[in-house]
Amino acid sequence: MVEILSTDAARLLASLGMLGLSRGAFQQAETVFKALSLARPDQEIGPLGEGLTLLAKGETRRAIARLRQAPPTESANLFLAMAYGQIGERDEAQDILENLLTADNPAVRQLAGQMLTEGSGMSA
Repeated sequence: MVEILSTDAARLLASLGMLGLSRGAFQQAETVFKALSLARPDQEIGPLGEGLTLLAKGETRRAIARLRQAPPTESANLFLAMAYGQIGERDEAQDILENLLTADNPAVRQLAGQMLTEGSGMSA
């Protein structure tokens, strides 16, 4: 398979997408993440970024659908749990978070534990 986008270029685009997302430039961020999804379909950043953009836009159900298409990484699952919690699907969110308590990434383990303890992002 021919590499369409170098690793450095993909990192730069991902940073630009996250910067756009953090500044409320949702359309631009979404465009960047869609391009990353096409150029690097086996990596999480494209679908993860698209899911985060949809979450920021308040399109939680679409975000869930997109995050479920992402490679099942710890980060993607953490945001998927957050999205489920936002729409009140507490059991689904809790199952994902409980699985993340044994994640390799200590930051993900910590956030999952906090979310379970505090019920963060989980609507009643």
